[in-house]
Amino acid sequence: MSRSKALQYYIFSRLLFAPLQLFTIITIVFLLLRATPGDPADAILGGRAPESAKEELRKQLGLDLPIWLQYLNYLGKLLHFDLGTSLTSRGQNVGEIIGQYFPATVELAFASMAVALIVGVLVGTISASHPGTAFDIGGRLFGIITYALP
Repeated sequence: MSRSKALQYYIFSRLLFAPLQLFTIITIVFLLLRATPGDPADAILGGRAPESAKEELRKQLGLDLPIWLQYLNYLGKLLHFDLGTSLTSRGQNVGEIIGQYFPATVELAFASMAVALIVGVLVGTISASHPGTAFDIGGRLFGIITYALP
């Protein structure tokens, strides 16, 4: 098989399995969120809120529905980019929270990419210009270690 055919097959197989992987990840996230201990109504309203207010909030969030119907609602909301309500930010919309912090995240990502590019090119150039020496081995080791870091 030629390289171009192999690459086409690889890309096609990746694209073919992407929806299945996405569906699996979404399902696992849903199940993990439902398996966490505690009551979301307590997290949002606080432990001292009246039980009637908690019941109303559970109804608003759809937590009184069967699990399969909650899952279908979850999928439907995800398709409309509705990420729901934050349990840790006292009922604030998750999309708003992401929008609030997204510019700083992009700024940090670009800054870290710039540093990685500069350091990587510098270390790679030094390592390549001294093959088989301590600089080369150190450069490779540095690359492996920094590649493994989050």
